[in-house]
This record gives sequence, structure tokens and C-alpha cells, in this order.
Amino acid sequence: MTQNSENEHNTTEGGNSEQRDTDNIVRALGKSAVVIFLGTFLELGISLITKLIIAQQLVPANYGEVSIGLTILLVTSIVSQLGFDTGIPRTIPRYEGSDRRGVFISAFQLNAIISLILAGFVFIAAGFIADLLGNPALKSVLRVVAFGVPAMPLMRLAISSTQSVGRSVPKVIVQNLLHPITRVIIIGATILLGATPVTVAGAYVVTNWIGAVAACYFLVRHTRILNANIGWTPKHREILKYSLPLMATTGLTFILGNTDTLMIQYFRGSAEVGVYDIGYTIAQTLPFGLASLSYLFLPNISNLHADGEWSQITHLYKLVSKWVVFVTVPPFLLISCFPSILISHTFGTEYLNGAPYLVILAISYFVMAVTGPNQRALSAFGDTRAIFLVNALAAGVNITLNYFLLILIGTLGAAIASSVSLIIVQLLYSYRLYTIYNISPFSWALMKPIGTFVIVTITTYAIVRMTIGLPSLLGIIPVLMFAGILYTIIIIVFGGIQEDDIMLVRSAEQSLGINLEPLKRIARRFM
Repeated sequence: MTQNSENEHNTTEGGNSEQRDTDNIVRALGKSAVVIFLGTFLELGISLITKLIIAQQLVPANYGEVSIGLTILLVTSIVSQLGFDTGIPRTIPRYEGSDRRGVFISAFQLNAIISLILAGFVFIAAGFIADLLGNPALKSVLRVVAFGVPAMPLMRLAISSTQSVGRSVPKVIVQNLLHPITRVIIIGATILLGATPVTVAGAYVVTNWIGAVAACYFLVRHTRILNANIGWTPKHREILKYSLPLMATTGLTFILGNTDTLMIQYFRGSAEVGVYDIGYTIAQTLPFGLASLSYLFLPNISNLHADGEWSQITHLYKLVSKWVVFVTVPPFLLISCFPSILISHTFGTEYLNGAPYLVILAISYFVMAVTGPNQRALSAFGDTRAIFLVNALAAGVNITLNYFLLILIGTLGAAIASSVSLIIVQLLYSYRLYTIYNISPFSWALMKPIGTFVIVTITTYAIVRMTIGLPSLLGIIPVLMFAGILYTIIIIVFGGIQEDDIMLVRSAEQSLGINLEPLKRIARRFM
């Protein structure tokens, strides 16, 4: 065999090997995406029902007190995770044996220390925090919340650890099903016995601990964290080196996500917090497609990055981003076109003033979906310093805008400030990915069908509003059915489905046990 022939043979072999690796990852992403998608959908639905029950039983002011307590619970959980919920899935695939077990144990030891310290601080400083926010009634809520501080980070780290070894089912069972279902059951029982902000906060704490215990069960089952025969090599320094910038980033992420709530409490009171939180809660459901489709993206991309497989990374990023947008566009248009109907027929007319907040916040979460799993990609590349700097800039912008806009135009200003800040984060992440790594979420397979559908939808909506007016709740149902059929046709006709997408569909079929062959045959005619 000549040298050229040998090189061609090796190149072909290498190309085939790369293609097989890509195909395997696509199949894994497809199977996990279906499971996570269904689980996330159920979790969001149950969570919305839970908040719906609470909002209908409590007046907006008391609902606002619950929201503040849960916000404090969230920030302590974020800080005590130390960035390990991202650091573990990124780090674990790069280790084996005692080193891998060492990452698990080191992360959990550090997490336990920090979470217990923060729990003690919240309990002791509850009165001071309540007075600072101008509502002494928050003191009892915060002291109850303190007992739940270690639970959420423990659950998140355990789930992240099973994620790092390629398991998606534990997340679905614990985070998407068990945790929200037990929450709605316990909160329902609490309401039957007489709901108050304190008892509702206590119900959240109990369900968080149930979720933490269940997640630890799967951690022990799917990893070797308790296998003393392997031994373990301490990895505190290594994991902290990677995760500490992420810890700072998560603190800044809290500022981005919760400054508005705390500042509304300070300037406008608990009743305004309650109304605002309804819009915020609904808007937060939009990234469920991003969470579902990119769950195993981080560990897989981390593996490819370690091997220097940049062409595969770029290809997978575009693929995942495309389907995230496909999934997110319909609910975004629904929220944008009918916010008042959604709120009034669910949470009630008391919260109807939250409609403009919902639309403004939904725009920022839609931008998050359109730009793809950019933070996960930067994390996989170890670019945590860039993540920190972006969040630091956006946090400064968020605090400044919240302060001035709340004074000038009230709660609407808080929604604008938070939306602008989140959009800045996503655009800067994407700019970093494109300029440094030459990775972009956009492709013609995404832009042509989405652009066509958005133009058709906006035009139709404008004509209907000018001629018929705003439809009733029952009138929206046939509109949604027609839009769904039209959306599917446009995606297929305008080249939204390619060979990798067929592979994703096959994975979905295997996971769900259904046959989508008619749709695949139609799609192939336009490929």
C-alpha cells in the first residue's frame, strides 16, 4: 500500500470513527432528551399547579412573603453548591477509579460545610433580614426556611453526579416527579389544615429533604461513592479551582434572577411581589426545552473537548440549539399573544396586573433559548473566568437598572431591568463562543422554518386582533391546534429536518415505544 493510500485509509477510518462517535452522542442526547423533556414538562406543570393553589388560598401580600422566603432559600442553595452542580458533570468524565470517587467525596464534604454554615446564619439573622426588607412577619418564615438550606444543594449535587456518568432517569424520577408531586401533596394537606406563609414555607422544606434523600439513593446506586474497595484521592483543590469561579458566578446569577424580587419587596411591598412572581413563574417555564435537550450536553461536550473534536462540538451545538428553538417558539408566542387570558384563567384576576411583567420577562427567556446551551459549552471548555466576568457586568447593570427604574416606573421597571440583564448575559456568552471558539447556534435549517412561522403567526395575529378582537379561552384552543399543524408542516417543508434529526426521532421512538415512520417518510422527501 502506498503512503498516500495509507493516509487516505487512515483518514477514512478516522472519519468513520468520528461519525460513529457523533452518532452515538446524538442517540444518547435524543434518548435523554425525551425522558428529560417529559419529566421537565410534568415538573413544570405540577409546580405551576402548586403555586396556583397557594396563590388562590393566600392574598397577594402573604403570597409575596412566601416568595421572599423561597428566594432566600434559593440563594443559600446556590451559594452552598459552590458551582459543583456544573463542575461535577464537567470534571468526572476526565477521571477514573479513585480519582473519580475523590471528586464525588470532596465535593460533598465541601458542600456540607458551607450549607450548614449558611443555614445557621439564616436562622440567627432572620430578624435582621426581615427588618431590612421592611416586613417583620418574614422572621418566622425565614427561620423555617433555614432548616431546608442544606437539602436543595444536596439533591442538586447528587443528581449532577448521576448526570456525570450518563444517567438521566434519576433526574426525572427525583427532580421532575417525586419532588414536585410530594410538594403539591404536602402543600395541599397544609392548606386543608389552614395555610399561612410559615406552614407553606415548612411544606417546601419537607419536600426538599424528601428529594435530597431520594437523590442520594440514586447516587449510591449509580456511582461508586460508597465503594471503600476503590479508595479515594482527595480532589478538593482541583474541583475548587474549576468550580470557585462558578460559585462566584452562581452568586451573581442570584443577583440577576432575584434582585428584582427583593427590591420590589423593599420599595413596593409584599403584595407587589406576589403579583410580579406570577409573571416570573410562568416566564421561567420557557427554557424547559433548553434544560431537556442539553441535559447530557455538558458531559458529552466535555469529553469531545478533551479529545479536541471541534467539528463534532460545533455540529452538536447547532443541532441541540435548533431543537431548543423549535420547542420554545410555540409557548413563547402563546405567552406573548395571550398573557392576560393565561393569568386570569389560572391564578385569578387579582394577579392580572402581572400580564405585562410576564411578556417582558418571557422575551429574555426566549433569547436564552435561541442562543442555545452557551453557558454549558463555556463550562465544558473550562472558560469559567469569562462566565464570571459576564455575570459580574450583568449583575451591576441589573442592580443599577432595578434601582432607577423601580423608582421611575414601579414594578414594570423591575421586569425591564431583569429582562435586559438576562439578555446581556446570553448575548455576551454567544459572542464569546463565536469569537473565541467559532461556535454559533444559527443554521439555515433553523432560520428558514422559524422565520417563516414567526412571520405567518404575527401577521395572522394582527389581522385577527384588528377584525375579530381578542378570542376567548375556548376560542384559543382551535387556534392552537391549527398553529401546531402549520408549525409542523413549515418545519418539514422549509428544511428543518435533516439526517441527524431523523436519528433523534428514532431515539424518541425507542424511548416512548411509538412509531413515527409516516412523519419520517414525509421529512425525507424534503431533505
